[in-house]
Amino acid sequence: MYGFQAVVQDDGSVLVTWKTVSEANIAGFDVLRSGSDGGQEAAGYTAVNGESPAAEHSGANAGGDYAFTDRTAGSSGSQYKLAVHGLDGRVEEVGPVTAWVVRHLYMPLVTGG
Repeated sequence: MYGFQAVVQDDGSVLVTWKTVSEANIAGFDVLRSGSDGGQEAAGYTAVNGESPAAEHSGANAGGDYAFTDRTAGSSGSQYKLAVHGLDGRVEEVGPVTAWVVRHLYMPLVTGG
């Protein structure tokens, strides 16, 4: 598992992404957000992705790229974890990562002459 990140988008939603190298023992995933919003809570975090997405290559030595858009996120600073469900029934949590607003500032280059 690598590349787990959460980035606030221009519309206020949060794009949560992650990658796997191998899914030999992975059944699926849950995206968890800090706070309680009426969903299924796990150690202070709420599952926000509805139905758990299945691993693209469950049981195989292949990896996958994943993305989930959280349209119910609050303000910048929400924390996310990823619950990785194993084929053996175990659940491993990855994270947390914090979603911050990323703004690009462009300034004109002024040269003296």
